[in-house]
Amino acid sequence: MNQEAFVLPQQFGAKADGKADDTPALLAAIREASEKKLTLKLPEGEYRITSTLILDHINIQSENAKISFYGMERNVPAVDMKDYVNIYGKLHIWSVDNQISNHGGRCGLAFGRYGSGESGSHCYVEEVTVSGGIPNANGVFITGNSHDIRIDKIIIPEGTKIGRGILIHWGNADQHRPKDHMNRSLGYEHSENAEPTKHPHDIHVGTLISAAYDDNNGEFVDQAAFHIAGGYNISCDEIIADGVRCVLAITGGDCGFEFASPEEKAQGMVGLRFGKITGTNISYHGALYTVLSSYLGNTGFYGELEIEEINLNGCLVGVLSYGARKLKVGTMNMKNIKQQALHITCHTTNAEIDSVNLLENCANLAAKITAYKDEPLCENIKINTIRVGEGCGADASTLVHANAVNGLEIGNVYCPKDAFKSILQADLLASNVHLHQVKF
Repeated sequence: MNQEAFVLPQQFGAKADGKADDTPALLAAIREASEKKLTLKLPEGEYRITSTLILDHINIQSENAKISFYGMERNVPAVDMKDYVNIYGKLHIWSVDNQISNHGGRCGLAFGRYGSGESGSHCYVEEVTVSGGIPNANGVFITGNSHDIRIDKIIIPEGTKIGRGILIHWGNADQHRPKDHMNRSLGYEHSENAEPTKHPHDIHVGTLISAAYDDNNGEFVDQAAFHIAGGYNISCDEIIADGVRCVLAITGGDCGFEFASPEEKAQGMVGLRFGKITGTNISYHGALYTVLSSYLGNTGFYGELEIEEINLNGCLVGVLSYGARKLKVGTMNMKNIKQQALHITCHTTNAEIDSVNLLENCANLAAKITAYKDEPLCENIKINTIRVGEGCGADASTLVHANAVNGLEIGNVYCPKDAFKSILQADLLASNVHLHQVKF
């Protein structure tokens, strides 16, 4: 690509020194590149902006450029991605900490708008780093009907004040409000003449690296490095997280698919696939899957989730499944787990876990299968292999506790002889329970 194929912000007066306001120059360069169908090139430097950069039908080549966002509006992104936007190279987005936010809009990179349901589609990002931030905001936010999005790498550096590294959330929220703002557990309702909720889909992330960041003392309970709230056909090759509240959280997002179109409601939250998940120093759960919204409303989105490998060192629960209709987990390698490594509860069905490995200092159960009062039982649960290392089980007498399941099959168990008083405890509500082989 020759020099004439590029547009430079410096042609319009950009200083890229982190001090001058480069907003007018960047907007002019974006307009020039879009009109002439040229690539916008961002040479290395710090571009200070005071309003959102809206990108639509444009290619950008970033040479490790940094965009510093000093926008004063509460719930607006630094960069707003519309349709057919490609960002090549390394881009760093930094947001000044000057506002209180909620997860509905403040972020580094946005695809769509949470309130209106606007969407971004057919976009590619090679590598983006998001830092600075505001507690309860997001690094990357994908909402509405946004689809056909690929991001190769997302980096959230240590010290970033943020709620979620990436949030994928249903949109069109302005037409769907809580029945009672003082008690959101009462659920949501359509506004008059509301359209169906919009759900992001067909999204792939290569790698998410999320270091420790400020969680505002745990005030915002739905925080996670990777959070999906009402989307489908979403995949990620690898998540590496350190010091976050939760590595992967999948929730109903207030009302899930309750107000979706008939087609989306019928299929629900399907096609969620993750490769390797690694978490250290996690204050809550490694992977959390729940049909409960963040306000404990009934969402009924009947989801499916697949994780190839999960490695955790330090958290409360390794994997919690609340109501997944299909759960498939490959290898679970657990260290320093305070509660159970695997907790399956409340009408989870068709779950298969290849191996649960308690490597060291896992004080409690390897697996627990339960149901809350008046909830349907879990069904068709299979754990192929359980391995227990030395020093595990200090706070539990039983390796596996099943008290609300119809159909539990456990394959091979490898366990030190005196680690647990019993390998399996099945209560009255458990039926069709089979343990094949135990080796001490």
